[in-house]
Amino acid sequence: MVVRLVKGMVLVMLVGFSTFSRAELSLQNGWLRLPPPGVSMLAVYGEIRNQGATARVVAELSMADAASVMVHRSQLEHGKMRMRSAGQLLVPAGGQVTLEPQGLHIMVMQFAGTLVVGENIAIDVQTEAGDRYTLLAEVRPTNAIGPALSVSDGQ
Repeated sequence: MVVRLVKGMVLVMLVGFSTFSRAELSLQNGWLRLPPPGVSMLAVYGEIRNQGATARVVAELSMADAASVMVHRSQLEHGKMRMRSAGQLLVPAGGQVTLEPQGLHIMVMQFAGTLVVGENIAIDVQTEAGDRYTLLAEVRPTNAIGPALSVSDGQ
């Protein structure tokens, strides 16, 4: 009797933990450029993927050592690139949203922390439904042009 009870409790715990361990929202190939000295703005790129069966609306973003974090969109207007807040971000069920330079991206304002090339930063996400996730992005060199690409500096 006690053995069955213990086995049942272990099974319930394993099923419960496995449900919580798989994040529905994740950032694949997440990256950002190491900013030049004195610059406190960061732009994060990658693909936000939703592995869940329902669409998720990203309502709030935050990050340690940052005054604000939001989704921005860069677009060409009257011959000039303009950047504006994109508001809430809808990530379709089973789908993804691409964050890329000169397009949709996560903008981190007034970052006061320390960044090291090769390390990951964590961005906290809250959905409209109140679910919370953490997205990770790798810090790349200042001259990075993609998640694993850098422009040669000639040396």
